Amino acid sequence: MVRLKHLTLAIAALSIGTFTSIDTTLIAQDSTASQEDAGTRSELHPIAMGVKEQIGDYEGPFVLVVKLKTKAGKSDEFIKAFKKAAGKTRKEEGNMQYQLSRSFTENDSLMLYERWKSLDALDAHLKQPYIVKLLTDTEDILAEPPQLNAMQFRFGANKKQ
Repeated sequence: MVRLKHLTLAIAALSIGTFTSIDTTLIAQDSTASQEDAGTRSELHPIAMGVKEQIGDYEGPFVLVVKLKTKAGKSDEFIKAFKKAAGKTRKEEGNMQYQLSRSFTENDSLMLYERWKSLDALDAHLKQPYIVKLLTDTEDILAEPPQLNAMQFRFGANKKQ
């Protein structure tokens, strides 16, 4: 059993298609987890475990779309915290794309578009000190748990095809 501080991980099938949504709030491992738990605990970060539930045994590159809703008037604060980690994330070997967008019509609605070479690359990313800090610093800014959707990349590129 993995004990986590401030973690809500609920997997629910969306009513359309076969995508799965993972609702999650922050992800700091509880330092009070017993040594007994450590032997049975998965080594994947909790978010990576949730993505693993979606992608199963697939080992290739994938897209992760994260829908975020901040508390009223807090999106700029979230973006400021995000920018501190984004540059370092883009330099990670396993990261292929990392882009945050804000809705034109709902100022507090954000979407993070990520492309990763593998689940291991995402897992390593989630354990970086600057991401742990980002998750901790933005916990109270979010109005609701983020929704994560892992998808298999099919076609397209950064250049016109």
